[in-house]
Amino acid sequence: MSEKDLDSSNVDLLVTIFGSLALALGLLLFLVQEDGTSPVNVAWLIPVFSIVSFVLILLLGSYDPRRGGSIAVIGVGFSSVFSFGVAYDVLINDVTHGGYIESTRIWFGG
Repeated sequence: MSEKDLDSSNVDLLVTIFGSLALALGLLLFLVQEDGTSPVNVAWLIPVFSIVSFVLILLLGSYDPRRGGSIAVIGVGFSSVFSFGVAYDVLINDVTHGGYIESTRIWFGG
């Protein structure tokens, strides 16, 4: 690989990283724009991004020039932005007021 190709590859990777962070921040702000909605309410999406990324890497990884690396970067970027949003809300804004938030879901009925 020539130095020009390497620089182009690095620029493409930076565009992917910052693009995914910007999209994730936009999605987070869109989801919490309602009154009284907190990033804690959408914290369940944090592992979903990783799971979806894994499935996309399995299905489309061979078509990606980085062998799925770009998809992984996007998934990690989305999970990171949502994690920082939840951490900020809990630690700085004290959304839990010293308590905890419980969310119960029935996975299997029986």
